[in-house]
Amino acid sequence: MVQSKKKQKKNADFSKVKLKVGKKKPESTSSVSLEVRSRQLVLRGQSVASDKTDVAKTKRNLTLKELLSHLKHHNTGVRRDAVRGIQEIVDEHPEELLLHLGAILDALIEKVIDDEPDVRAALLATLDHLLGLLDASLARPFVSTFVVFVKSAMNHISPGIAADAPKFLKMWIDRFGALLIPHTGELLANFAGMLGSGTSSDSLGVTSFNPDSTLSSSNARTRLFYSLVAFLELLHAERSASDSRAASTLPSAMDATATLWSSPVPVAQGLPFSLFGHQTAAVTAFDMHKNESVLAFAEAITPAVQAFWMEASVKVFDKARITASESLDVCFASVQLLASVFRFHQGPVPEAWGAKYRASTLRHFISAFPFGGSAQTDPALKLRLVTMNLYFTEILSRVSRDDMEPALAFFVKSFAPVTLKKGAGVVLLPEQFTDALPALDALIHSSPAVLSQLLPWATSLPATNPTRALATRFLCERMLDAPHPPSPNAARAFVQSLVRYVWELKATALETTAAIFHFLRVAVATRRCDAEAVAPLIARGLGVFFYIPAKAGVTATGSYGPFLALPIPTQMLALDLLYYLDASLAPAVVESLTHCLLAPIADTHVVAYALDVVQFKCAPNVYYGILRTLYLGMTQRTINSAADASDDLAAHVTQASAGLPAAATSNKRKATADDGSALDPVDAYVAARAQVQDALDERLARPAVAEEGEAEPMSPDAAWELVSDVEAAKLPLLPALALARWSLFHAPAQSGVSALVANVVARTERVIAASDAPQQHPACGPVQQLMSRAREAYEEWEAVVQAAREA
Repeated sequence: MVQSKKKQKKNADFSKVKLKVGKKKPESTSSVSLEVRSRQLVLRGQSVASDKTDVAKTKRNLTLKELLSHLKHHNTGVRRDAVRGIQEIVDEHPEELLLHLGAILDALIEKVIDDEPDVRAALLATLDHLLGLLDASLARPFVSTFVVFVKSAMNHISPGIAADAPKFLKMWIDRFGALLIPHTGELLANFAGMLGSGTSSDSLGVTSFNPDSTLSSSNARTRLFYSLVAFLELLHAERSASDSRAASTLPSAMDATATLWSSPVPVAQGLPFSLFGHQTAAVTAFDMHKNESVLAFAEAITPAVQAFWMEASVKVFDKARITASESLDVCFASVQLLASVFRFHQGPVPEAWGAKYRASTLRHFISAFPFGGSAQTDPALKLRLVTMNLYFTEILSRVSRDDMEPALAFFVKSFAPVTLKKGAGVVLLPEQFTDALPALDALIHSSPAVLSQLLPWATSLPATNPTRALATRFLCERMLDAPHPPSPNAARAFVQSLVRYVWELKATALETTAAIFHFLRVAVATRRCDAEAVAPLIARGLGVFFYIPAKAGVTATGSYGPFLALPIPTQMLALDLLYYLDASLAPAVVESLTHCLLAPIADTHVVAYALDVVQFKCAPNVYYGILRTLYLGMTQRTINSAADASDDLAAHVTQASAGLPAAATSNKRKATADDGSALDPVDAYVAARAQVQDALDERLARPAVAEEGEAEPMSPDAAWELVSDVEAAKLPLLPALALARWSLFHAPAQSGVSALVANVVARTERVIAASDAPQQHPACGPVQQLMSRAREAYEEWEAVVQAAREA
């Protein structure tokens, strides 16, 4: 029966729900839901807050704040673009770097351990660019953070991050290597953890590793080796500088620098990961200032170096012809790394340790030494093999000196004089020659013939080659302290070549020029290196070095030599060499020196020093002639205006520039006023002329002459020159009085001297009588001394005449 609608509605209010098996019990109508829902309230920003008109931004309209937040984004491309965007903002707005330096570097350094290689590659380029814009003082606060993350990267479980860690370390070494010195122990321990086998050198075998790993590639190996080599070279340079500073400081300062090589932060005793993916033994900080620590570090890295060498050398040296390859790069890096480590050891290693190391490790290298024995047609490859041989020679000199015979044979073959003939001799690059210096030192100490062959090799290099400048400085030092002196012929030829080479250098290599003059000065003064045999040649070379006289029919006037372009200490060395030459100075040398000293750009101290040398080396009349020439040359033209000074300066600069680089000539004319401000070139020129004239006045007024019995007689011509100068009033009154008194010491009985004294006295009387206060005139004292000395000279002369008559 169908119910009515009213009844159906009533039953719906009180319907009973039947429960069924397997069904969920319905909730009560009176139950309260405890579910909580939340939604983010998003308010539309105001237009003022989002305005980027005056804010530094990239081409994608991203600000620096947004880029820094993107560095933490989960997407690889966003992080990579954020790194590049920071560099873009800094390039477009350089001020942003200093304003937000801390935020930028802290955020970027953290990405050293980013998982994606694209991000790390962009980070390396950006960090290198930004650090290039800073100085050491600004980068110093971030070095500790950098070291922490680089250490984490070196020990990271990800092979890609560990392989890229040496790139970041090498970048920081190139930029601010000195800031890493306090962290030496930590970094060396991490290098040992990456390379070490966890045992000593007793178990030197090919360590097992995953050949498919990124760390096992040839590029990763060489990159790791070169990074460690760069760090060791940094430590060695710092240690050499520290030793030189300690030698010239008090003991307290030496003690203060002793902690330079120790790590200020405790190093973990165990590193969980190594290059080969297994546990390492306890690794402590290495102090490369101690021999035992150097040997311990060598033992820690040798297993990996030996394993890499044995794997790569088979592919290189077992072939009939050596070619450039990645395996050769690994071999080169292995030898260079061992040489860099043993370079820290003071002297040869202990004999027992060296014998053990040779038997276990070096024998694998010696079997292929000299590396690349056959002739190589590729110059670059030949140079690389020669450098590699020099590195291994350095290792042998410290570890196994009994195996130096092959090294000597290699040296004799490679360092023949360089000629135009293809393949004759080897020309090292400057950095390669610098790295080869320890090996060359070892060869010089092992055989007396090495230095005799190295001298002609160095002189055969072109004068414009920078390696010749380095080689010349090195040989100038070794010629004075080598245990085995070179042959006389080789020494004489080397000294002769230096006279020409110092002229060819001019002002391009000032350090080498100073080293040459120092060597020649010591060699001539101590009668070494057969220098006295070529003393006349040295004197002639110095004459042209000062001034080049005019050639008849070729040049109307002479030109200055390179002397004026040198620093003042080097000019003093050249004058010292002039003093130590045995023979008296030739007239041509004296004339060239006088022309050089007449240049107003000549320093006052140099002029005075040159006059001292001439006074000791020449006769009194020659010394007076130079004084007279210099004084008259300075006073023959009076400068009445700035225009006259400018014209005179231009004439001297033009003449000096004929034989000198323009930059060197202009640098010599720089001067400062009393308040430290820069002088105008014309003002500096006038000041220089005044200083030289004051110095000449002083010397003419107070000539430092020898005693009467030791003085040489003055020639009549020189005496009459004095008379003519005084009569023409070319000399000031006080210098004329001094010169007249000086002449009485040298030739009291000559007629010219008596006439000179009479003229000087008459002139002095006229000047004193014309003054306002005759009794207070400064010439009264000197003229009384002159008359007293003249009376004594006359009495002595009368005594000599009387004795002659009685006899």
